[in-house]
Amino acid sequence: MATLPSAQDSARYILSIFVEDFHKRPGEVLRLNSLMMRFQGVWRMSELEDGIAEGVRLGWIEQLRDGAVRLLKPGFDEA
Repeated sequence: MATLPSAQDSARYILSIFVEDFHKRPGEVLRLNSLMMRFQGVWRMSELEDGIAEGVRLGWIEQLRDGAVRLLKPGFDEA
């Protein structure tokens, strides 16, 4: 039986999207829809939400009010 990714797995996947897919640096922003496109077909949207919450909790990313997510230095270093 397959296991579901943890919230931290999802947060790490978000970091990889920032750094590997979009070549973002600390302080740079991705729109939520860019993250959603990468998650579709790979993981569920609930795992994206869990990953964002975990990434915020760990200080890796910041969720902005305008539907964007900012990569923070600790997240860049973790990626």
